[in-house]
Amino acid sequence: MSGLAEQSPTPRFQPAGYRRAVLQALLALTVICGAVFIVINLRIGNLPLAMAEAGMGLYALVLMLVVKRTRRLERLALAYLLPFCTVMMFALASPLTGSSVFIWVLLIPVVSHLLLGRWLGGALALAYLVIAAGIFVWRHGTNSVESQSIEVIANILLAALCIFVFSHIHEYSRERADRALLRLAMADPLTGLANRARFLDRTAAEQARHARKGTPFAVLIVDLDFFKQVNDSHGHAVGDIVLRTIADVIRRQVGSEDLAARLGGEEFAVLLVDCDRRDARARADRLCRSIADTHTRHGSDAIRVTASIGIGCVDVDGNEFDSLFSAADARLYQAKAGGRNRVVA
Repeated sequence: MSGLAEQSPTPRFQPAGYRRAVLQALLALTVICGAVFIVINLRIGNLPLAMAEAGMGLYALVLMLVVKRTRRLERLALAYLLPFCTVMMFALASPLTGSSVFIWVLLIPVVSHLLLGRWLGGALALAYLVIAAGIFVWRHGTNSVESQSIEVIANILLAALCIFVFSHIHEYSRERADRALLRLAMADPLTGLANRARFLDRTAAEQARHARKGTPFAVLIVDLDFFKQVNDSHGHAVGDIVLRTIADVIRRQVGSEDLAARLGGEEFAVLLVDCDRRDARARADRLCRSIADTHTRHGSDAIRVTASIGIGCVDVDGNEFDSLFSAADARLYQAKAGGRNRVVA
């Protein structure tokens, strides 16, 4: 009935998928800009900085070969940003560079937040801004530099701090929007329960936890009995109200670590974590009784429905994704064939 056994777990939603493209662009710009500044620094006799930029450029070329296929994008971004910002600090500290080099500090908050997110990116950006400020004081904290030049550099550092704040706020807003989109993408719009994709994803994660720690879990497939008669007698609008009512019953029956989902139509599923076969049977029996005892008011009518429930338990029914759901689905058929309004484990 559920058709879950033919499905595979849905990949987790990646809210920061754009970061790979950002990193690729930054690596290419690092190579191009590095080549330009190598020439400039060689012409002014700043050999150490030219060598540092050459090394950073070659390193960026190597990372460009890896970035397209890596699964550890955050680590790769950090592996890029740390030497990139360090070379920038070396350029700021070099006595042969002019005051205008401090303008590159403005890049740090932007790229750090784009590649690493709000907290890690913010921490890295703040650390390097503090270092840049220290270099500024070290280089220009005496009267040997005109006050006008110091004012220009101070403006750059303050602008970098403002960009840091704005980048942090932007990243926070983006993360919140991503979470809202994720909730919409993983929720059933009618009942507010998790949808099929979310249920598959969470069950796959629980299966992985079982493989690591041996924690038991069970899956209930819940199908309302003769629900077509409700739609035929009262209309689909009333049928939707009944579905929402039953969804509320199921929601109240699951624990905080469990997951209730609507798979489609009048079919629901419940993931029971840290739950063996006996506990799953007891909880399924309570759920079955609760559904049967619930009614939905429509005018003078009290609409009641019952449910048939099939149970699949890890280890008992195998450890593979398909076998677990196939067992629960087969037992749901047995519950239907046995007279409905019952649980088969």
